[in-house]
Amino acid sequence: MCTPQNTPGAINGGLRKEMGTDVKEQTKSVNGFINFVAVADIDDISEKIKLNGGEIMQPKMAVPTIGFLAYCLDTEGNMFGLIQPEM
Repeated sequence: MCTPQNTPGAINGGLRKEMGTDVKEQTKSVNGFINFVAVADIDDISEKIKLNGGEIMQPKMAVPTIGFLAYCLDTEGNMFGLIQPEM
């Protein structure tokens, strides 16, 4: 269950199913949680990530009533997420 956006002091989260052995070796470093960064334009940030040596693991996907999500790897192989909240 997620807390409504803009709730002071709230920390939201979720669970994801392990992706299995067909995912790149880098994702094995995921240790139970993924940090998400809220962005205004997920497409713009995704392009900047690629231009700076990062990788998009799961392209932008719509999540009804939430917005858009994407999963990425930084240049050291750490997975993180992007969220473009629904406005």
